[in-house]
Amino acid sequence: MVLEIKNILEALTNQKTIIEVFDTKVYRADVNDNLQEVLGIKDDHHYSVVPIYRGKSYIGIIHDALFARCVETNKGKVNLETIEELLLFQRSNDRVVFMAQDASLVDVLATFNKQQTKGTRLIALIITERGHMNEEPLSIITLADLPKVISNLNK
Repeated sequence: MVLEIKNILEALTNQKTIIEVFDTKVYRADVNDNLQEVLGIKDDHHYSVVPIYRGKSYIGIIHDALFARCVETNKGKVNLETIEELLLFQRSNDRVVFMAQDASLVDVLATFNKQQTKGTRLIALIITERGHMNEEPLSIITLADLPKVISNLNK
């Protein structure tokens, strides 16, 4: 029994941080970048999301539901020229949460669970140095990354 408690305590105190598991370069675009070029890079690299900044200020994120809304709203006719036009289809319940790089993988799961419980759609977790939205993104975690989170928790 004591050994089990020690093992649990060790697992809780020696958790991997987000950046230890998700240390990947983030493709981000500026709101003034060419929309077609950004979409081409998104498709070529199979990115599910692309965060959009105006200089150092975060202003939104490109994701698949945004395109679906655009197509639905325009009855199949889409003639977007700028990133800003696309971002007009963002909804308030499309959530992006910013987390500090030293947060734990348990924090990641808790955040996804909290957003789901609230009925909001968590598009992505953007990892920055201190978890502030206007810092450089260091990594991004989406719903598709949850199996990787869970497998690393089980190690």
